[in-house]
Amino acid sequence: MSKEIIDNDNLGSIDEILFVIEKIKHEESIDITDFEKYCFNNKDFFRIPVSGIFDLLVFLNFIELRKNKYYLTNVGQFFKNNFSDIEKSKRDIIQKILETLSKTNQYDDFLISYNIYFDKFLFKYVIKSSSINLKYSGLRNLLIKLGYFINYTKNINLLIINEKYLDLTKPQIQKMRKLVSTSQLKKKQEILERIGQEAERYVYLYEQKRLKNHALYNNIRIISDIDISSGFDLLSFNNNESKEHDRFIEVKSFKGIPSFFWSQNEINVALQLKDNYCLYLVNRSKMHDKDYHPIIINNPFKTVFNNQKEWQRESKNWFFIKTQII
Repeated sequence: MSKEIIDNDNLGSIDEILFVIEKIKHEESIDITDFEKYCFNNKDFFRIPVSGIFDLLVFLNFIELRKNKYYLTNVGQFFKNNFSDIEKSKRDIIQKILETLSKTNQYDDFLISYNIYFDKFLFKYVIKSSSINLKYSGLRNLLIKLGYFINYTKNINLLIINEKYLDLTKPQIQKMRKLVSTSQLKKKQEILERIGQEAERYVYLYEQKRLKNHALYNNIRIISDIDISSGFDLLSFNNNESKEHDRFIEVKSFKGIPSFFWSQNEINVALQLKDNYCLYLVNRSKMHDKDYHPIIINNPFKTVFNNQKEWQRESKNWFFIKTQII
């Protein structure tokens, strides 16, 4: 959104906006300074926020500045020529505002899509006024004047989205939520990947230190960077007498209370390997402390999965297959 739009807390009313558009069309071009003087010296127009309205019309591409004068653009001409009534003009301007915000990638900065929700008591889509950044107060106030937002009388902080304009709103929200969801998912995956790699690197160094006297300690391997389907992250040794890899380590990091997600594949591998399979739970808040040791759980299928006295198990997803087809 342009700085000028943000700086203006008064972008006019529908009548004032239409008056300015009509004046520019009638005069063909207008010098804003001359127009401000004209309005100031006219008792019917001296309260018009000329600067705010001009900035709004530039933002919507209704007018453009050429050689210190403002002219209607083709978009502005089309809007004016298709004027039929006030309600249609309100709708057209609301639609143009939402479309312009979307095209300039500013929609979700103004109306953060996840702040809009369906109120099950009002049966309306609403947004808290306080969730709209103060710098957009002018645009918020204009949308209230245009009827896009309706002030909820029982809660001054609640704005109801007018049902008449839901068809203009939903596509934008769906588009932004899809973009935000994809971006957030990617960011979350990147964070989880980085956290996982740091924990695996910590366990790798921990195992090298634990087995520093093992003849093959240099053969401790992180394999998750190559094989993500093995069901474990590292190959190591149970003790200094081990002649081959006999400790298969799955690394999980946590913060606060020990907790972790365990995939079905990892569970199956743990069941198969039994005492040779270990979970290493690494506390991210303490892993850089000199004397810290991870929680090491041997045979976790037995000691964790089948031990609900010590571990609470929650099913996040269930997969169903129909066994009988009629």
